Amino acid sequence: MLLHGSGPLALAEGGPAELDPTIEREIDLCRSHIGAAAANPSASGGVSFITVTPEEGPSQLTLCLAGTLGPSVVQSIRARVDGNLRIDRLIVRSTGGAVADWLAIAEMIENRVEQVVVDQICMSSCAVYAFAIAERRLVTPGSLVVWHGGPSPATIDLIAPDASDEIAADLEELSQRTAALYDRLDLSLDILRDTQTLSLSPNDADMLAQASEEGSEAPLDIDGYALDPQALSRCYGYSGLEEMWHPGFSHAVFTLGRRRSADLTVLMRPWRIELPACASEPG
Repeated sequence: MLLHGSGPLALAEGGPAELDPTIEREIDLCRSHIGAAAANPSASGGVSFITVTPEEGPSQLTLCLAGTLGPSVVQSIRARVDGNLRIDRLIVRSTGGAVADWLAIAEMIENRVEQVVVDQICMSSCAVYAFAIAERRLVTPGSLVVWHGGPSPATIDLIAPDASDEIAADLEELSQRTAALYDRLDLSLDILRDTQTLSLSPNDADMLAQASEEGSEAPLDIDGYALDPQALSRCYGYSGLEEMWHPGFSHAVFTLGRRRSADLTVLMRPWRIELPACASEPG
């Protein structure tokens, strides 16, 4: 199906800093279990269930997802899901993949995940679905969560304006399922509309022009937006963000994206949500 994540994105393997040792250990375990997708989160995806027994307390179940996911990953998760399954931690390291597969996974494990942990990158379908379904959200230092649209009733015409009848029907189904999921999660679908199209602030335009002048050719298309916790909570209804690390401002977001990949262009916020009505404290 259409709507895949970005191209190859090789990440440094250095471990995250200033994390709970238990979470660090689980991230290391996930990387060792996933294989190639741990080194390149755009590689063919992997999935692993890990049971962790802490020094105190009951055993915990961690679900690891890495790389661009496909139907085989969906089938592996479906084989483990039953009425009693509870996932203590979902660790993700991915640039996305087919919307249909990520959405199917989200529908299977929604209301089962206590915490999602982002290991360096969660982009595209990963951000739209995996980051949405957990009760708490931890983004490790130096990591990026990047949105660039997704299927919803407001974005179908933007995603594929000249789609065939068959593709349009598939998009309509994905849009309605995504809308129903976000309604159950009490999240705003506006996040998909706002990040679907290019929306540059004057400062962002100046920054990209300067980067181009310095020899880093700025592409015409933005790969996505690494939305900050303030925008996520005030504009789109996200909660459980107390442990979300973020670069803090747009230039830092852009610089971190380029450190990840010379071809990755990430901004912090679409210009449309820089408006006081959304960026200020609710009245």
